[in-house]
Amino acid sequence: MTGQRRKILLIVGGVIALLIFVASIFSVVDKIGKVELNVAVAPNDAILMVDGKTTQPGKIYVTKGKHELKASKDHFTDDTKTIETDKIDSKLTIYLIPKPDSTEAQKYLDENPSIQQEREHAGDLQATQTQEEISKKFPILTQLPHENPDYKIDYGLSDNNTKINFVVTLYPYALPGNAAVYQQQLKDFKQEALQWLKDNGIDTTKTTITFNPNPDQ
Repeated sequence: MTGQRRKILLIVGGVIALLIFVASIFSVVDKIGKVELNVAVAPNDAILMVDGKTTQPGKIYVTKGKHELKASKDHFTDDTKTIETDKIDSKLTIYLIPKPDSTEAQKYLDENPSIQQEREHAGDLQATQTQEEISKKFPILTQLPHENPDYKIDYGLSDNNTKINFVVTLYPYALPGNAAVYQQQLKDFKQEALQWLKDNGIDTTKTTITFNPNPDQ
C-alpha cells in the first residue's frame, strides 16, 4: 500500500469516526429531558406510531406529558393506547397487540402459527404485568373477595384499571316481610362492611361502594 493511499484511508476513517461521534452527541442531546419507554408490538412487523409519527418498536424517547401510541397491521384492528408519562412505570414494557377481527387476519394467523404464538405470548406478558400493577396499586385486592355470614365484599375496576369500585352484598337473615328487623340488619351489616374497608386502609368517603340490597333505598 502506497503512502498516499494509506493517507487517504486514514482521512476517510477519521471522517467516519467523526460522523459517528457527532451522531452519538446528537442522539444524547435529543434524549435530554425525555422519558424512555419500552414498546413492544405483536405481530412484530406491525407499524408503530407515536403521536402520528412512525417509529421503531423497542426503546423510544418521548417528552413528558400525554402521548398516543398505535400499532397497525393490514386487516387487523389497530391497538391504541394513550399514556401519560407521570402516571406510568417507565420501566415496564408497553404492549400493543392489533386484533385479528377480519377473515383475512384470521387466515394470516392460521397460515403463520408462529405469529399467533408471538401474539399469545405478548398477551400473557401483558396480562401478568397488568395484574401485578393492579395488585401493587390496590393491595387490598389480595384479600378480596372477603366474605362472612353478614356480607360479601367484591370489587370491579374502571378507568383503565386506575379506580377500584367495591360491591358489597348484604346477607340479612330476617325476611323482607319483617320490615323493621330486615332494614336494621341491612344498616348494621352495611356499617360492618364499611368498617372492614376502613380497617384495611380504604377511605370510604372517596370510593365508589355499591350495596345490594341498598339499606338507603
